[in-house]
Amino acid sequence: MSPRKKQNISEVTSNWISSFSLILLIVFFSISLFRHGLLFKPEYLLISGCLYVSAGLILFRRKMPFNPVFYLFTVFVFLYFTLTFSAISKQESLATSFRIALVIPLFLIAAQLTQAHRVILIKVFVYLCSVGIIFGVLMDQFREGRFEGPLEYANAWGVLLLTALLLSNMLATLENKTNYIWLSSLLSSGIILTGSRTVLILFVIIVPLQYWAFGKDYRKTIPSVTLAICAGVASAVAYPFSKWVFLGSILVVALLVLYVMPNIRTRTISLTMIPILLLMVGAMLYSNQTSSLKRLFQLTPHASEWTSRIGYYRDAWQMIIDSPMLGYGGGAWNILQYHYQTAAYTVLYLHNHWLETWIETGLIGVLLFTTIVIMFIWRGLSSYLKSDDPTKIWVASCLAVFGCLLIHSTVDFTFEYPLLFGLWVIFGIFSNTSSAELNTANKLKMPLRILFSLALILFSMVSIRLSFSEALSTKAEHTPSYTEAIKLLERSSTLTFVPANQHYNIAYLLLKNYLETTNPAHLTRAAIEIHKAYSMSPLDVHVLFLRCQIQYAQGERAQATLELQKLQQQFPFRADIQAELEKWKHTR
Repeated sequence: MSPRKKQNISEVTSNWISSFSLILLIVFFSISLFRHGLLFKPEYLLISGCLYVSAGLILFRRKMPFNPVFYLFTVFVFLYFTLTFSAISKQESLATSFRIALVIPLFLIAAQLTQAHRVILIKVFVYLCSVGIIFGVLMDQFREGRFEGPLEYANAWGVLLLTALLLSNMLATLENKTNYIWLSSLLSSGIILTGSRTVLILFVIIVPLQYWAFGKDYRKTIPSVTLAICAGVASAVAYPFSKWVFLGSILVVALLVLYVMPNIRTRTISLTMIPILLLMVGAMLYSNQTSSLKRLFQLTPHASEWTSRIGYYRDAWQMIIDSPMLGYGGGAWNILQYHYQTAAYTVLYLHNHWLETWIETGLIGVLLFTTIVIMFIWRGLSSYLKSDDPTKIWVASCLAVFGCLLIHSTVDFTFEYPLLFGLWVIFGIFSNTSSAELNTANKLKMPLRILFSLALILFSMVSIRLSFSEALSTKAEHTPSYTEAIKLLERSSTLTFVPANQHYNIAYLLLKNYLETTNPAHLTRAAIEIHKAYSMSPLDVHVLFLRCQIQYAQGERAQATLELQKLQQQFPFRADIQAELEKWKHTR
């Protein structure tokens, strides 16, 4: 009687923790989706802090994941934090390290889910993305004709919708419900509206591969899904006329899919309705002259964006050659791009996760990340080959989502979004369906689990503190009052560990105020602040430029002009330096 009672208590605890983990991940997806994918520091640092606490509490009652990828990720994160001590920008490196470290609590939380809760999480995710399309269209979340959605970036929003489409196709096949077929139609229309050519190519390749991996016995929904996708494309083509026409067409498609399609035989759909709809969509595309659709189908490798992207890929490779083993620390691209650029560009993100990882962590980091990718794929394929047919559908879809995000990250800054990076990790975990994985059977002793939990809670405190610091800095940027902005930056600098950006911004505001009021006290303090910023980030071109400007304002014009000439030679593509130098020459 006693062993059975103990087993029941264990099962109740497992279900309770799985339910708690499910709620955490649903909240994470919901907040992330409507907060720019957690792209910005104040957002992802705060959410990371909350997840660290939650993961730490879970570890008090559960065992560590029995998955070697988790420990590889731990080493990968540790490498990022270690390189912060030698990084060219310690402040940016620390923030980047915390962004990467978000995978640790996500991994711990996702590993606790039972299979039933995994399915619920996927359903919620698909519905959230679908709601995001309707909400985005109603709120006109478009820029230059492209649908950016709540992520405010069309390519990232497009690949997120593609992952939701793959999962909706999986649910339609497993549960044979028409509501998921309609969601596939809605998600397809959202993908087309983003105007992302890369996502379109992935869409055309991965969706057929997904159904091929399902096996011939589970392809009965292909005609219905194909018809729904074609209808979604037709709805997207109707959007340029009016968003109300688009929403009306979506409603009509919903009624047809939910109430008419179940009464039509599959053979009839295949032989008549799909060809007719394809011809109609083709005619609409041919007659429509909107810029977004033109852009979508202009797949030329000679486009200006591809030319410029190849250019800064070359510059990134030169950075790697100069420090191939250990890299420059997190966030190095934003500073080094001005030192290596061979053309006039300013790109916040490198648009290639592999190159960025190599720049930040060197060959060691790239090899670690490559091992993580191989381990995820190997374990997923092993599960696929050993599973029966329904489980194969699950594994194939999880691997499709995993591969879709990974491929997209090679041509865009997909993994700069903690939401997308977290999704990639979660579906890498979900692709392995072994019982050992679901039971988290690593028998790590309680004292070590407590130690790991306390470390997570400590990380939480630091992450939340940094998020408050970044929030104050962001608030200072939008504060019209000069004195209030400086006070906010001063408070922000007390909460962070290497406040280089705060000192730079204070110096900039003080110099600006001096030029307006000629108060010498402001200029004196500006010189002190820029000296502090320079000591923390000596390679930042913005710091070097402002340092020259303050020196010039102090009356050391000859020395400042000489220093600015050196900067102009070192950074020939900086138009602001060139313009300032010309202005100084004319005021002599």
